[in-house]
Amino acid sequence: MFDVVPVARRQTINNLSDGVIVIDMVDRIVDVNQAFGRIINADRDVLIGNHFKRFSNLFLADRPEHSSESEFLTETTIRTNGGIKHFEVKYSPVTNSKRQLIGRIFLLHDISIRKKALDAAFESNTLLRNEIVEKEKLIADLDAYARTVAHDLKNPISGVIGLTEFIKEDIQNQQEEQAFELLDLLNEQGHKMIKIVDELLMLSRIRKEDINLEAVDMYSVVNEAIKRLSLLAEERKATFSLPEKWPVVLGHPQWIEEVWVNLLSNAIKYGGDPPKVVMGSEDLNDGHYRFWIQDNGNGLPSKSFEKLFIDFERLGKNNVEGHGLGLSITKRIIEKLGGQVFVSSENIPGKGCIFSFTLNG
Repeated sequence: MFDVVPVARRQTINNLSDGVIVIDMVDRIVDVNQAFGRIINADRDVLIGNHFKRFSNLFLADRPEHSSESEFLTETTIRTNGGIKHFEVKYSPVTNSKRQLIGRIFLLHDISIRKKALDAAFESNTLLRNEIVEKEKLIADLDAYARTVAHDLKNPISGVIGLTEFIKEDIQNQQEEQAFELLDLLNEQGHKMIKIVDELLMLSRIRKEDINLEAVDMYSVVNEAIKRLSLLAEERKATFSLPEKWPVVLGHPQWIEEVWVNLLSNAIKYGGDPPKVVMGSEDLNDGHYRFWIQDNGNGLPSKSFEKLFIDFERLGKNNVEGHGLGLSITKRIIEKLGGQVFVSSENIPGKGCIFSFTLNG
């Protein structure tokens, strides 16, 4: 099959670092070089004369038919004595002087170094893309922080400044009762500023912290969240309906409590008059549990759903206090814990919205 003298053939073929194997038209191995034997860990004498199909699966997934007259190039992975290596496999038909197909040649070229370099470059690019995404998120958070400081903190700070001036005047005029009323308002403005700062710090912690998941007593978490909202609930005359038992899930108790506080306060603020809040859970039978909260407000059109979880977006009643961070925080917490957040609404007054989230059981 080679129009060369035997000595030249041995010097040329055997000294190649690439593996070479020659197959005849009856699928029989007629020649191999030493490099090929080393690649598949087999002696040359064992290979020659054997059927190709006994060894082809060691380096080739799809074999060309005997009639194949077209070259092709593919890649394969082989476990060698030196470990797992990557090879480029080139197939070439062998023809006689009349251009008739009389055999086939496979050439195995070691591309492990190139493959590792490409994989390293791909991994580096992936890390770089992820870093860019994280930087963009950080920039977005910083932009959001700047907007919050400029808008949300400006009003209570202006209020504090104004109230202190009025209090000074009342004290000078010996109007103590009016001064004490203004001090209550001053205290309220201070709590508003603290709440804004706490929400911003929560956003920062969610993005940065790595957490260890633990079993969560959802009954205690939900009841603690309701206690935190007792003043708001009393002011709005809100009522709660919840099950006596809750499933145990994996999560971070403090973060999950924050989720319930955000969703419950949202249900109270945007609920009916008075607000009626219904809570529940269900087993999704796939290792996850779904928790839901339904209010009796006016609901929302479906086109508004995607805006709900954007920082500083507030939909619905214009006179409702808030900074548009609650639902954004909720979404980030649940996704950090491996779950998802959903919202649904028929946009019918009285049926309100249903906010739900999933967690691993």
